[in-house]
Amino acid sequence: MLVVRHLAPDELDLFQDQILAVYRRAFNISVGPEGDQAIAHFKANALERHAARPGFRCCVAVQASAVLGFAYGYSGGPGMWWYDHVTPAMTPHMIQEWLSDYFEFVEFAVNPDVQRASIGAKIHAAILEGLAQRTAALSVEGTNESAIRFYRKHGWTPILEDFRGFGPPYMIMGKTLRES
Repeated sequence: MLVVRHLAPDELDLFQDQILAVYRRAFNISVGPEGDQAIAHFKANALERHAARPGFRCCVAVQASAVLGFAYGYSGGPGMWWYDHVTPAMTPHMIQEWLSDYFEFVEFAVNPDVQRASIGAKIHAAILEGLAQRTAALSVEGTNESAIRFYRKHGWTPILEDFRGFGPPYMIMGKTLRES
């Protein structure tokens, strides 16, 4: 039976190795020194650091004690890397509408062996359910058509369609969680 559960920051250690394995598979990170370095970087500079941020929330999908997917994010705002890189490309109205009170949807990955089995949809719903923020925002590579289709299907709206502040073109998307 598949269970999607919220993890407290202090529970990450229990699932960290499996989360990293899903991340490696989902993002096609090679096995070997270069891939291991990328995983170590994600662990230290993203997952562990982000877990200390205000409003951190992580969900994992577990079946028969195996993590099949995960998502995490936190409260975003001025002074944070993503916000400070994205807002220069936005109008004041866009910032007010989408980033004045938002949850930053940071990472989302499902083991490729079980993609398209509604596991991602369940994780997505669980991570956003009951959030205090008015909106959520994310960035997705502009060429990742399957991810963009998924987000559109689940109510995300393009805010910036050809954002280049991270290097390759990204789409910045937002989702209204509750009306103001």
